[in-house]
Amino acid sequence: TQGQDTQDILCDKDFKQILLSLAYQCIDKGITVGSKLRENSNDSTTSWISHCLYQGETAAVLAKNLGLDPDTARKLGILHDIGRKYIHTLLHTVAGFETLVDEGWTDEAFVCLTHSFIGNPTTHKGGRCCGCDPALPGFYLDEEGNPNWQPSAEKDDVTSFLESYNYNLYDSIVNMSDLMATSYGTLAPYDRVADISTRTTPDPQNRNYFKAEFSNLMLYLLEQSGEITVNNIETLKATSDISDSKMDEIFYSVSALFTDYYNQICRYPTKSLQNKGKTQRSQRS
Repeated sequence: TQGQDTQDILCDKDFKQILLSLAYQCIDKGITVGSKLRENSNDSTTSWISHCLYQGETAAVLAKNLGLDPDTARKLGILHDIGRKYIHTLLHTVAGFETLVDEGWTDEAFVCLTHSFIGNPTTHKGGRCCGCDPALPGFYLDEEGNPNWQPSAEKDDVTSFLESYNYNLYDSIVNMSDLMATSYGTLAPYDRVADISTRTTPDPQNRNYFKAEFSNLMLYLLEQSGEITVNNIETLKATSDISDSKMDEIFYSVSALFTDYYNQICRYPTKSLQNKGKTQRSQRS
């Protein structure tokens, strides 16, 4: 159907299942699904469609192990980056939300906003926690590693939404799977962050905050799965006395722990960053 007029095609449930199955057969064989070019743009990056397909399967694996509906998680994983059809900046979150609302996918639209911002496992609220995008004017971390805003700071609509929305376990799963799935397979979290940094320079102010919050997310999901007990969990914070190298060491250790867990619950292990571009089967649940 790519490059053809699909307006007259009856996309009933059975036909959609056929298309989805064919799409997964493509990425199983290392074939990119969809063009890397976005509408009205000559910009070329990784295939966002292939990324979404891998993310859908990664989310389904995590959801199934946590006793949630894998089909719901897969759907959210596939839809989360629809905004990248139009724009590749952080505004793809807003573009995706608006697109899904216009299409009548109101409940699913929220994942477009939440997937790029890690939810706090304690408060279940989101924040401006992005690994690469620059911090907004007025945002800062105090000496204890807590996020704060200058009194004069003007928060944008996304920030206001994140501070009022209650993240659920599906949101956390999509956060997690987005930080594992690429356009060519599923990586260990540490490798996935390294992969992202090859295209976008990490923001110095957010870098350690992101690694701390990402580590907390992994520990939270491990606790929810029963892999570790709540008594063993200590909230990590990017305090001023933790060096970049120390935070990276902590992040690597938690990533290794989560990778071991994930490889036990899926049929295919995470891919090595060194094997980028080679054929990789999707992480089917």
